[in-house]
Amino acid sequence: MTTSRQSQGINGEYYKRILTVNGQEMTLANFIKQYCPDTNTRNETCVKAYRIKKIDDVSGATKFLPNGL
Repeated sequence: MTTSRQSQGINGEYYKRILTVNGQEMTLANFIKQYCPDTNTRNETCVKAYRIKKIDDVSGATKFLPNGL
């Protein structure tokens, strides 16, 4: 997302979302691939992960997320 935004002339601070699971760091995308492969899941953690991914896909990883995520 950062490269895409910067090519449009939009500068700002962009972050890479990293999670620590069982002592191992991984990106949000890798977490979803490994732990939430079913997009129709009702698992609360996976539902939140998909909501965060949706936010990140639109505007890039932001420093602050809405309450409840």
